Amino acid sequence: MLKRFAKDNRGSAQMWVAFYILMFFMLAAVLYNAHALYSKYYAVEDELTRCASITLDSNIHNAKLRDVITDVQYQPVVNVLEQNLTNRGWTREANGWAKYENGRWAYRLTSVSYSVSGSNLHLTATLTIPLPWKLANQLTVQFPIDLYAKILYIN
Repeated sequence: MLKRFAKDNRGSAQMWVAFYILMFFMLAAVLYNAHALYSKYYAVEDELTRCASITLDSNIHNAKLRDVITDVQYQPVVNVLEQNLTNRGWTREANGWAKYENGRWAYRLTSVSYSVSGSNLHLTATLTIPLPWKLANQLTVQFPIDLYAKILYIN
């Protein structure tokens, strides 16, 4: 079959080569967009983890000694976390948080919930990222985010 394909005199060999090149570029575009979406996801996850860690660290009663009592209270933690998100460029919206770049939203957090237990902060949300173009009638993609931050005590 390969010999016949290479020696084809009817002109279909060039069409097959063009088809394979087109398929290669389509696969490359899909992989590039998947990589772009996941890198955006991990960037947001990293940013939220830093905000949560900074929040817990600022709510320790005796931060210099790092005493054994590392429990934090719910409302002060939520207030500081929301302030940290605002400082990082997030805007509070009715159904969650949004981050804007160049006048358009780049990320949205919806269904945001916090829980504080002792020295642990648990944050869950749904991250929405816009797609570069419409794909199967979808303009956005959603990822769940589930973060834990904890105050570490080294004896």
